[in-house]
Amino acid sequence: MAVRELTRETRPYFVERLQRIHSVEQRLWGTLSPEGLMRHLRTSVEISLGEGPKTPGLSIPVVRTVLRALFFHWFTKWPGGWIKAPASFTPPADADLDQEREALLGVIDRFLDAVDADAEHLAPNMLLGPQPLGYYGRIHGVHFEHHFRQYGVDDA
Repeated sequence: MAVRELTRETRPYFVERLQRIHSVEQRLWGTLSPEGLMRHLRTSVEISLGEGPKTPGLSIPVVRTVLRALFFHWFTKWPGGWIKAPASFTPPADADLDQEREALLGVIDRFLDAVDADAEHLAPNMLLGPQPLGYYGRIHGVHFEHHFRQYGVDDA
C-alpha cells in the first residue's frame, strides 16, 4: 500500500479513521488509551508546528538520511510494540476522548494551514533534523497509519 500523506485532500480519510477509535478493547498492542493516543498524535503534530515540547537534537546528517529513507519510504509499516516514544511525546490526556479528538483535529487543521502558507518552512525533528512542513505530511501519515493499525482501523 502506498503511503497516505496528511494533506488537505486526505484529511477526510484521517478524520474518518480517528472517529472509529473509541475503545481500549480495540487496541491490538501497546498501552496508549484512545484519549492518550489522541493526545500523543496531537503532540506529534504540535512538534511539527514548533509548539510541542522542545526535543533534543539527536540528528546526525548521515544517520538522518538513512532513517528518513528507511522509516518513511521503504519500511513504512512499523512493527507494533517495538518502538516506544519518549515520555515527552506521550503526555497524559488533558480531557476525555471526544475532547482530545477535537483538539487533535484542530491542530491538524492548523498544520494544514501552515503547509498551505509555507510548505518549505523547516520544522524541528529530533531524529531527522529540520524537515520541510510539506514533508511532515508524509511523516504524520506514516505515524498515524501505525496507530490506525494499533487500533484496527487501518485499510488492511
